[in-house]
Amino acid sequence: MDSRVTDFIEKRSISPDMELNEPLYNAILYLEKSNEFVEKSCEEHIERLADIVPWSSMHDMYKRSYEYCCGVLGCFLIGQFPSSEALCRTAIEGAINLHYVSLGDSMGKQIAYFKTHIENESKIKGSANLISQ
Repeated sequence: MDSRVTDFIEKRSISPDMELNEPLYNAILYLEKSNEFVEKSCEEHIERLADIVPWSSMHDMYKRSYEYCCGVLGCFLIGQFPSSEALCRTAIEGAINLHYVSLGDSMGKQIAYFKTHIENESKIKGSANLISQ
């Protein structure tokens, strides 16, 4: 078993002795290899990336998406299929948001993204306050 797969499983306090089918094994392996590539590329180009204002928050978006994917696979490994499915939708939404923000005017799109998020949260809280009254 590749050490990346073993490390992934052990970080989740699951026995690395469990049997994995090939698609699940490959999903973990490719997720970890991809993350290693992204993190290594960021480290190698950090001086250039630091000058790109929206990069930092886009990298945070990437890291959240990576963690969502880890959660998907972790839930799947322990047989929590409904939770895994729900996290899949979250992971896909996160990836789509990151892709959208990365195209063209990244700064403007991030501002619009966060502005919309804040407006939606305000509406939800306002509705919750009305219900509780």
